[in-house]
Amino acid sequence: MTTSRRVAERKVARFERSAQKKSSKKGYPVGPILIGLFAFIVLGSCMF
Repeated sequence: MTTSRRVAERKVARFERSAQKKSSKKGYPVGPILIGLFAFIVLGSCMF
């Protein structure tokens, strides 16, 4: 295996590990205030 190929494979492995760490971050894409506002609008419009 050539040196450049080893270096490239090491960089790819490091990138894949960092991508997995970022994607495993838990949380809501929107805030709880926005979800509450949306629920208020939807439930309020159902009343009328």
